[in-house]
This record gives sequence, C-alpha cells and structure tokens, in this order.
Amino acid sequence: MTKLFLYGSISSPLIPLFIMGLMFRSFNFNLKVLSVIIGLSFLSDVGSFGYYHLTGHSTYWIVNTYNLLDTILVFFFFSRILNHRLVSYFMLGIILVMSGYYCYSVGVHVIWGEVLSMKNILVMGLCVLYFLQVFQSDTEIFLENTPLFWIVIGFIFYTAGSFFLWLMSSEIVNNPKYSMLIVHLGNILKNILFALGLWKARVVN
Repeated sequence: MTKLFLYGSISSPLIPLFIMGLMFRSFNFNLKVLSVIIGLSFLSDVGSFGYYHLTGHSTYWIVNTYNLLDTILVFFFFSRILNHRLVSYFMLGIILVMSGYYCYSVGVHVIWGEVLSMKNILVMGLCVLYFLQVFQSDTEIFLENTPLFWIVIGFIFYTAGSFFLWLMSSEIVNNPKYSMLIVHLGNILKNILFALGLWKARVVN
C-alpha cells in the first residue's frame, strides 16, 4: 500500500503534464507558469527516487533545493493572479530569508521542516486572498467553471495536508512509512485538481 501511494504520487504529475502538452500554446502566461511548477515537481520526484535507489544516500538536499525553486515559482504565480502582488513578494522574502538561515545553520542535508511549514501557511493565506478578491469583484458567477478555482483548491488541499507533517518533520523521519502517506495522497489529489483546472482552460481559451 505504501509503495502504491509512493508510485502514484510520483506519476500523478503526468496527468496535468499530458493536458499541458496538448494545449500549452493556448495557455495564458499564468497557466504556463503553473505548468513549469508541475514539471519541476515531477523532475524532483523522479530525481529523488532515482538518486536514492542508485546511491542509497539521503535525498534531502534534492528536496530542499526543489522546495526553494518551487517556492519562488508558486509565489510568483500568486503575484500574477492577485491584485496586491506585493503581498506575495513580501511572503516570498520571508521564506527566502528563512531558507538562507537554515542553509547556513544546518545545511542542505536536513529537512527544513519549519521553512516548509511556514511556506504552507503563507500559501494558504494567498489562497484565501484570491477567493476574497474573487468574491469582492462579483465578476465570476460560476466560479467552479474557471481554471483558477480548481488550481487554487489544489494548492489548499496539498498545503493544508502537509503543513503539520513538515512541522513535525522529525517524526516523519522516525516513522516515514505511514506519515508520508498523507503527503503522497495530498500530492496525488493536488495534481488531479491541477489537471482539472488545466482541462477547464480549454473551454475558457
């Protein structure tokens, strides 16, 4: 069961990536940024899986490097869809400062659990800001028919599910078999929702 969720998590980005391949040229810039985020996630998962099985060494440095790049792209994505983009840049600055501190103090071979937890909190905050922005504008009557609705919901599901797990990263290391199931399940659900959002974009475009 554990391996099933692991393989499902690794391969789940293939669903939105397939849709991306079909319609990439018709996507607006924001959806192209999201496509890069999904592609980076897939490369990170495959790279971590392959590196561990080839060397037997820790992949934490890959995880930390990926999360740093993912953070930059995710906050840039939200800066594109929010009216108050400076909020997103300010939050990104907080994560970059924390990442620099952890890189200097503990190195890249230890999971930066607190940094990832803070990132998840801030991304959830940006999701709330997006929905407040939409509700205040009164421009979207059928919100569930828009690509961004499902994409932002995907971010909420994943960040809410993984927040406490990264906060308790030491427990994950001590008991990875079961605690990581939630992360894998959240990643699968996130990519399914991303795929649904990208699929909705075909109607909009």
